[in-house]
Amino acid sequence: MKKWIGLAVVIAVLIQACDKVYPPYMETNNTPTPTDSVVQKVIIEEFTGHLCPNCPEGSEVAHQLEHLYPGRVFIISIHAGYFANLQSPNYLTDYRCATGNELYNVFQPQSYPIAMINRISRNGSMLVNKDGWAPLVDSLIHTTPTIKIRSTKQFNPSTSTLQATLDFIFLQNTNKKIMWCAYITEDSLVSYQKNNNSALGPTPDIPNFPHNDVLRGSINGTWGDTLISTPVMAGDTIKKSFQYSFGTVSWNLNQTHIIVFVYDLDTKQILQAEKFSVK
Repeated sequence: MKKWIGLAVVIAVLIQACDKVYPPYMETNNTPTPTDSVVQKVIIEEFTGHLCPNCPEGSEVAHQLEHLYPGRVFIISIHAGYFANLQSPNYLTDYRCATGNELYNVFQPQSYPIAMINRISRNGSMLVNKDGWAPLVDSLIHTTPTIKIRSTKQFNPSTSTLQATLDFIFLQNTNKKIMWCAYITEDSLVSYQKNNNSALGPTPDIPNFPHNDVLRGSINGTWGDTLISTPVMAGDTIKKSFQYSFGTVSWNLNQTHIIVFVYDLDTKQILQAEKFSVK
């Protein structure tokens, strides 16, 4: 309890004190990430939009948590709903996608910034206001993982095609029905952003805001594919592979990533995640 309260205070102070939203973020976790053991990873799925004046604060909180737990917290910025609409003359960059729109329609966030943290449901809702992100992330980071995800990939620049093989290694016996998903995100998309916090940039508009971790779509659909539907034992490995062609998309593939995660079909809770670059 004391630790997450401290995290919340640190993040609040950083939001008030900083004069820009650009990385690098200097706050780091004093506890090194283990390299010889499997650790729990956490996804922050943040509903956001360039017309949302409070969203730069949400972005700052999410990225401070990402840098507090390097390699263990992944952000997916979902631009959807009213705040992601286009507005002349400055807000004409469209960050919406079909996957994000579907997530918005299913989870129905009413106020921004708001996020799902590993899609944990509390009090009948998976949506958490930004003040609740730090304690929930901290509590999840310190749980014992039940699955390890290992990936290998190959990118063909001549065809803009990504091939990947995924190993899902079970660390405990389970009889859950588990799905797997692979989402696409892109970083460093600079454009306008509404803002009401002068500590984070100009108000009411930041003309060169870096939109990071923007959800671009999914490799295998919004809800993914079945990983297991029958019991497995600790030590069992399930392999999956995919090939994805980026075709002629305008994304910068040097700044594009794949976030793979597995979730419990019944509860929708995300059990483990991994992230790797396209190139």
